Amino acid sequence: MNDSSVTTRDATARLPGTKTFFLLMAATFGVSMGYGVILPLLPLELQRLVPGVSAATSAWHTGMLAGIYMFAIFLFAPLWGHVSDRIGRRPVILCGLAGYAFTLPAFALSPSLGAAYATRAAAGALASAVMPITAAFVSETAAEERRARRLAWIGASSLAGFLVGPAAGGWLAKMGQALDVAGMPVGGMILPPLYISGFFVSLVWAGLYLLLPSAAVPAIERTGGSERNGRRARGRFLMLLALNLLITYGLGSFEVGVALQARQQMGLDPGKLATMFAECSLVMIVVEIVLFATPVKNLSGRPLVVPAFLAVAVAFVLLPAAQNFFFMLFVVGLIAASTGILLPALTHLVSLQSVLRIGAALGLQAALSSLGQAMGSAAAGALYGLVAGRLFWISAALMGLGAAVAAVMLRPAPLAKAAA
Repeated sequence: MNDSSVTTRDATARLPGTKTFFLLMAATFGVSMGYGVILPLLPLELQRLVPGVSAATSAWHTGMLAGIYMFAIFLFAPLWGHVSDRIGRRPVILCGLAGYAFTLPAFALSPSLGAAYATRAAAGALASAVMPITAAFVSETAAEERRARRLAWIGASSLAGFLVGPAAGGWLAKMGQALDVAGMPVGGMILPPLYISGFFVSLVWAGLYLLLPSAAVPAIERTGGSERNGRRARGRFLMLLALNLLITYGLGSFEVGVALQARQQMGLDPGKLATMFAECSLVMIVVEIVLFATPVKNLSGRPLVVPAFLAVAVAFVLLPAAQNFFFMLFVVGLIAASTGILLPALTHLVSLQSVLRIGAALGLQAALSSLGQAMGSAAAGALYGLVAGRLFWISAALMGLGAAVAAVMLRPAPLAKAAA
């Protein structure tokens, strides 16, 4: 009995070179940077749109403007994945980048609060046409021995954007506040970082327009696979999505919970809190690049995924006891390193499944990642005031469940691969 096989609709499609791959990394970096650069500017934008807004109202709108971006990714990522499977990756990536570049200055020029919400929703919808579709393009065009490594580098470029964006936006926001004291309009200082970010994304779009080939669109055909094997493949795929949901839930609860603990329980100043999050991003980037730097087969299988889930669970258990800044740095580093393993590993495994085409599969994964992170953040914000550090025990139990599920379901039997 034959297993599922993958055929290619366009056998003559050119494979991307190194320059194209670096442009794809730049695309994910630019989209992530555009999201991050806006975060410290949101209070200034709200001050412009709603003069005299209270601190409580400003905080609420800040959270909602960030949330609507993630919710748009949740809604549109599966749609873009399906579209890219039908018409190809190139037009979807270029469409997403072009629109996203426009939304950055458009947000700063929003004439009303409603327009600002609409612009952020559009930005999330267009970002979901870039992030998972870029991963799908890389997955189907990279040689087998390079696939996990290149997916890890795509993930690292996204993390780098999240790291650089808030720092650049925060620096320019401080400049804007200083100029506001001097009598200059704050609204004018919101424009430069968003114009610069939009210009960078536009340059990447131009490069990809010239160099990005029309990647072959995989058309998965079943050639005699048994019903039992089909059920097994669907079960494995759903399990991978569940594991992805668990780790992104943990990441969301960690980001909010550790910020609350650092401020309310440990009394850390904003500078130390920023240091912790910078450490988190840097450790994840280094782990993704170093660990996946060699073409080791089955790198993202059970021997790697199970220990990583267990390490995250241990870190969550240790978090409530962290009352020292340096011990907190150790725990944050442990979570960052383990998450830096799990995110690209699960993306790689999802890209190898044989239930859906790559675009649809990675689009669905991106949607659930956004949902999981939003759920984790909301749960941490809602529960921390009631149970404080015991909140982390819930996350630790979920990470332990993830390790158990991975140990049972990630067996050595290979997944069907989508050949370029």
